Amino acid sequence: MEKKKKKSELCLRGERMSTNNEQMSMDLNNKDEKVIVLGMEFKNDDERREYFRKELRKKLPELKKIEGYPLGEDENIIDLSDPPFYTVCPNPWIGNFIEEWEKGKKHDVVYKREPFATDVSEGKSDKIYNVHSYHTKVPHKAVMRYILHYTNPGDIVLDGFSGTGMTGVATKFSNSREEITKLGYFVDEEGNIFDEDKKNISKLGKRHAIMNDLSPAATLISHSYNNNLNEKDFKNEVDCILSELESKTEWMFQTVNISGKKVPINYSVWSEVFVCHNCSNEIVFWDISVDEDQKKMRKEMFCPKCNVEVTKKNMKQVFTMEYDMVLERPIRIPKKIQVLINYTDNKKRYNKRPEKFDDDLQMKINENFKFKLATFSYYVLGLSI
Repeated sequence: MEKKKKKSELCLRGERMSTNNEQMSMDLNNKDEKVIVLGMEFKNDDERREYFRKELRKKLPELKKIEGYPLGEDENIIDLSDPPFYTVCPNPWIGNFIEEWEKGKKHDVVYKREPFATDVSEGKSDKIYNVHSYHTKVPHKAVMRYILHYTNPGDIVLDGFSGTGMTGVATKFSNSREEITKLGYFVDEEGNIFDEDKKNISKLGKRHAIMNDLSPAATLISHSYNNNLNEKDFKNEVDCILSELESKTEWMFQTVNISGKKVPINYSVWSEVFVCHNCSNEIVFWDISVDEDQKKMRKEMFCPKCNVEVTKKNMKQVFTMEYDMVLERPIRIPKKIQVLINYTDNKKRYNKRPEKFDDDLQMKINENFKFKLATFSYYVLGLSI
């Protein structure tokens, strides 16, 4: 109870999740902290954002002439953008950033690098990598090695096919002694970086990244990865959202233990249903294919009614017809039966077969979902019920 009380206190600053179809917002920037961007000073991040959004609006007519300009309404493009750092259209301030970055860069450094190759799968178990999946995604740890090898502090890294922005994360971490050490490298007091063979390979220091991608979804994810947030405020905000979600949905993820006490579900297993080719009896696939005592799949399967040997190839899958509120027509979906529930009780995990409580709960969930879907279809999509 104490844990829930603490979470609810985090939400006192205002409701963060809307129930009337508004976009969920997370305002994590310090409203009292001055911000300096491209030589201009603003009272806070909100003022900065508002100023550059107005400037972006003025520039849109010229930007629309650029090949690859996204299809979308002006208001949507402006609302999704966080200028000058992130725009969902061509960014007109890239030149300004490059000019500013070049002013603070040392230009008398002699550049010479040997060819370099490393394992690009390194870091696929990292939490940052697993926050969001994406096609052909390369972990930031692998990218860091290339950036440290080929760049000096102050250099600008361009990724024209940036996907979810791992290059930006890698660039930022190239100025982090802690993150570089995680690669197995050593950083001395002067910021010199040495590899596992004690060879001086790079220098600790800030690099800059420019990232671009044709996919709006990719750029949005990339912006989220690379946006500067206060970690404490972010965690508080996430805890607040999760607390609200938990209070509204936890009733759907419960079962009862052997004494009838409600306990939380970890996961449940659902099985497809087939028809025996010999006697037309409906067969729950889990029941004939899984040996729960041995915890393995059976090599041979038999119909529980006529005892004839069956396979997935000679059985027909059972389907049901349900009316889709959005499509406004009946749809054919595979019939599935809940066959196993894994739950936690006193910090221990247990398996159980579904019983009346679970069947009644599932019926309630289905009815609740259909009601909300019908309401959404009527009020949001304008469909008849």
